[in-house]
Amino acid sequence: MKIPITWYINIVQCRYLVVKSFSMIYTLRNFVMLLTGIAFLNSTKAQQFKYDRAGNFKDGLAPVYASNLLGYIDKTGKEIVPPIYEDDYQPDEFNGGVAVLKKNGLSGAIDKTGKWVVPAEYKRLSNFSEGIAEAEKETGKVGFIDTRGKAITPFQYSILALLGGVKCVNGMIPVRNASGKSGYIDKNGKQVVPFNYEEITNFSDGLGKVKAKYNGKVSYVNNRGEIVIPEKYDDGTIFMDGLAFVNIGAKAKSFYSGLEGGKWGAIDKTGKEVIPILYDRLEETKNGLTIATQGKYPNERKTLIGRDGKILLPAEYNDIKILNGRVVASRVFAGPYALFDYTGKQIGDFQWNFFDIFPDFSDGLIRVQEVKNNRLGKVGAIDANGVLKIPFQFDVLNPFQEGIASASLNKKYGAIDKTGKTVIPFQYDGMGSFSDGWAPVLQNGKYGFINKAGKLMEFSKAPGNDGKTQAPSKTYDVKEKLLDFFWVVNGSTPAATAGENTGGKFGILSASEKEIIPPKYDWVSLDTSVKAFFVQTGVTAFYGPNIRARVQPSANTRIGIVGYDGKQLYPATLSTYLIMPGKHIMIKDAVSAKWGLLNAACKTVIPATYDQLYRFTESAMAAKKNGKIGVINLKNETLVPFEYDSVFQGGNRAPGGYQLTKNGSTTWVDASGKILEGAPEPYETNFQTSFAAARDSKERANALMNFLNPLYSTTDSLAFLKLVKQKLNQVAAVDFYSIHVVSMKNKDSNHAKITKFFLSAFSAEQKMVFTKYSQCIIENFSRSQNNQPELPCPPANTPQPGQPWKN
Repeated sequence: MKIPITWYINIVQCRYLVVKSFSMIYTLRNFVMLLTGIAFLNSTKAQQFKYDRAGNFKDGLAPVYASNLLGYIDKTGKEIVPPIYEDDYQPDEFNGGVAVLKKNGLSGAIDKTGKWVVPAEYKRLSNFSEGIAEAEKETGKVGFIDTRGKAITPFQYSILALLGGVKCVNGMIPVRNASGKSGYIDKNGKQVVPFNYEEITNFSDGLGKVKAKYNGKVSYVNNRGEIVIPEKYDDGTIFMDGLAFVNIGAKAKSFYSGLEGGKWGAIDKTGKEVIPILYDRLEETKNGLTIATQGKYPNERKTLIGRDGKILLPAEYNDIKILNGRVVASRVFAGPYALFDYTGKQIGDFQWNFFDIFPDFSDGLIRVQEVKNNRLGKVGAIDANGVLKIPFQFDVLNPFQEGIASASLNKKYGAIDKTGKTVIPFQYDGMGSFSDGWAPVLQNGKYGFINKAGKLMEFSKAPGNDGKTQAPSKTYDVKEKLLDFFWVVNGSTPAATAGENTGGKFGILSASEKEIIPPKYDWVSLDTSVKAFFVQTGVTAFYGPNIRARVQPSANTRIGIVGYDGKQLYPATLSTYLIMPGKHIMIKDAVSAKWGLLNAACKTVIPATYDQLYRFTESAMAAKKNGKIGVINLKNETLVPFEYDSVFQGGNRAPGGYQLTKNGSTTWVDASGKILEGAPEPYETNFQTSFAAARDSKERANALMNFLNPLYSTTDSLAFLKLVKQKLNQVAAVDFYSIHVVSMKNKDSNHAKITKFFLSAFSAEQKMVFTKYSQCIIENFSRSQNNQPELPCPPANTPQPGQPWKN
């Protein structure tokens, strides 16, 4: 059957959706109609603020959207780039001084003045990495360009689908030739690693993982093309944090099925096995710690291992997460968590329910949720010692940034500081996090920006000029650019280590080369979070080019703090210091060897009277006094006596939620704080079993539909919607694409009705990705009708099969 051209026009305009199997047309068409309808219903007529969407400031610019058109404003509210560019759903921030934009369906890049530096002539243009981006022409051939648009290679490569996209890392770029073989080129386009491989990854930690054949042995190559770790292992990962996970015994059930089984361990970049190969899975390595799993689901248990292979937490935990400065772990499924330090020492009881799927400390605090009557309730925050610094009182609490967090009370948003004090009234419909002093804020369907004083941005305001002139520069032995300052040295000499110097006196100049700190200190360092310099005497500094340095303290070390203007903020009486999240400074007095705490203005908030202070989150922290641990607030008041005592993540059943136990019974709670009552048996158990055993997107889709189909006719709409939301959250946390596979099925009359429930559970971003999935299928159908080669589907920059939804 030949399809008329007018029908293709309807397809492009999203009036219909068509795929290779005509039995799927009805389902896809209705998905697009539902998406469009929901978008219309969610729109408002309010015009109080200017933009339909807005992002965070970074490097002085923030993305803004008028409808689905993208532009950028500066911090004065001026539109540096008007919102006239198409949203391609890629990251919209500037990277390397340029941003990738799309105009008339083709992609290019602009600089921060809005000038096109890469013409909009590419079918696809990835984000720049180390100044290089992958570009695809309409012919389907791939090449690589720099930030000026200059081609560094001919457009001769084939599309290579990699997790996160093809990137230039460590100066190396993975490529695939016309014969389907892969190798690496450098950022000048020179072939470094020959086309000898079937499987290949982006470089990471200076090495690339390669396989000479699908599901074959793993080896690792360096940026000179040398095989530094030869074929030995049956499977492996890229290097992260200095380690790669490797497997012995994994096998493929079929040629394209992927590898399963075997045991896992970890190697360092010399190939040395630092974690023995005896675990069923290794999950994460971060900050010198690794999470390993023993056993199979549902009886798997997790352990924490140090870089030296030492077991820090035994294999008795249901879940472990490595945070910045802390580890959290739960003993039972969906149960409460306790905090541990990096040595495995427990800090408090198992009592915390985290408010986020991927919890971590921000500005020294982590958000937690209260449990009342076996239900998750209000949100507060604790510090790194488990002290409740923000009481349980908010419906929503976003991460602290720049000392402030947006929060929600009674469906209205405002902002609080780290003591819980309201700094912006709760009167807005939405508010994002602060960055560069501003946060996007929503009112009546439109976005503006608000600063930390609660003042709204005036979009018509033009950029200012401080009118400062440069002072003549002086002469120094060494002068290096240091952010907005100059780092200067006088009187240094060559050290024993080649390329290093030592013995100099260090100082700081302003951007206009005015002397802020004279060159008289043994070392000077800068911390932008507290906007201060740390001047040190009694240390030995060894430095090389570009201010690379190592500093050796001594018993005579004395440290003081100086502001950006050169004024003393704290006298030189410290032996050490530690910058804490939230712009606080932990200090140790050189004479008494006691610890205290300064705020961002370098004023004492906790006097140096404690044996030890620990990392904290909001307004409280743990302290050691007379060998015992307690908790204090930033007023130095004791919150928890000096002895210290402590809900867990929901796992696969309640991703982002929690598991609570009481008198031997278990209750699951989702991320919104609602009890997951589950489906009648045996449906719930059957789903959990089949979903856990599913190996790919198709099998996960089958598990979901086999669960929902029999319940649709026997469950009322409200209860069924709750089940849909629960299971979509669970599935999306493992394999978002499998939900789209469900939409491709059309088993019976209930299917179309069930899929309508999906949309009410999706975020706006998820709906957009669903549309991209469907449009890819449409385009490939059109191409097949015209004997054109098909495109990769699902498209790049969307979750691929087997990838979770991480936003």
